[in-house]
Amino acid sequence: MMSFYKHLYPFLDTIKQILKYAKLLKKLCTNKRKKLKGDVEIRRNISTLIKSEKISTLI
Repeated sequence: MMSFYKHLYPFLDTIKQILKYAKLLKKLCTNKRKKLKGDVEIRRNISTLIKSEKISTLI
């Protein structure tokens, strides 16, 4: 009976590691981004940069 338990412990440890890995993958795959207050300002700056690059290529 003891030999059965000796083989069972590594198996249980492996299952625990698989569950931890699954939780990690789930956390990495879910897209939980916090919205920033400066998000609109960044978009304005980028559009201004794009417009200035278009103007400089026309000149």
